[in-house]
Amino acid sequence: LQEDVSSFSDLEKLLLYLKLPTGGARKTEDAQPSGIASRVEQTNALHWIRSHLEVHPDTSLPKQDVFDEYKTYCDNMKYRNLSPADFGKMMKMAFPNLKARRLGTRGNSKYCYGGLRKKSELQPPSFPSLDLPSKSDQVSEQNDDQIVSAASYLICEWAQGALKRSFDTVLDLARYLILNNVVRSCSLSKGTVLCNY
Repeated sequence: LQEDVSSFSDLEKLLLYLKLPTGGARKTEDAQPSGIASRVEQTNALHWIRSHLEVHPDTSLPKQDVFDEYKTYCDNMKYRNLSPADFGKMMKMAFPNLKARRLGTRGNSKYCYGGLRKKSELQPPSFPSLDLPSKSDQVSEQNDDQIVSAASYLICEWAQGALKRSFDTVLDLARYLILNNVVRSCSLSKGTVLCNY
């Protein structure tokens, strides 16, 4: 197994790492006792609350219905859910002015979050852009050259610390990586560096 993993590219290793299970064996009950929820579970709950609920003064939502929807979301995503008490604390954190109300007739009442409703339109999650920033008309070529030069210097400085060797240019670093078999793929970039150096 280790030989198989060692032959993976860095990207494949990252994907494998992200797919590995986290934590120990799952306990028989889904929710943890109040007070010991992990930060990941709290963050997931807070994200769900903020993305699915909004303040609205004329509506109320039954607490149990809100928790059940959150729990269903966690089950679908294979997340561990918070206990109802911890979920209530996250609700209070997300909506500090939220008031609990008891609605319904005697013997048939439900505890509700007053002044809250489900969002009518869910926004897709936002991810950081992996694209290079587009060039603005105001940025001159001189600024671009300065930025590239500064970035190259930082890369060489980092490589010097990591590889315990000095590099004058990024091209020197690239050649070193190729000649010392740090870069294993046979790519056009590798051939271009070797032919033009």
